Formats: sequence, C-alpha cells, structure tokens
Amino acid sequence: MSKKKTNYDKAVAIYEAKGQSAVFDAVLKGTLKVDYWAECEPCETESPIEDGVCLVCGTPHGPIRSNPWAWVKNPDSFV
Repeated sequence: MSKKKTNYDKAVAIYEAKGQSAVFDAVLKGTLKVDYWAECEPCETESPIEDGVCLVCGTPHGPIRSNPWAWVKNPDSFV
C-alpha cells in the first residue's frame, strides 16, 4: 500500500527537480496549497507557508499575526 504524498512532499519533489522558483510557480498555479506567505530567513525572501512550514526549505514558522502588537497588554506604553 502506497502512502499518499502530502503537500509538503510534493513541494520537496518540485524543489529538488526545478528549484525555488518552481515551488513559487506551483503555489501560484494552485498545484500546491498554501496558508500564507511570510518572510523566510533561510530562503532570504517571502515564501509560501503551509501548516507552519516553509514549502521551499522546510523551516518551521509560527502562526501569522494580523496585529503585531497583539501580544502587548498596553501598546500605548510604547508610544
């Protein structure tokens, strides 16, 4: 019985065959699912993130924050 390829497995295969730009193209064409794009330090660019992992290099990423000050109890104290 064969194991079904995950989205990340597909991304790795695309990366190994054709490189970083091919992964970007696959996301833009809808071949790969993506939750959001975020700056990825190892990739040195904004990269597609799915299930908290960069689809290009595999680096873990935390959840996206819509409000970068959400963790601060009193953001006015910084002004």
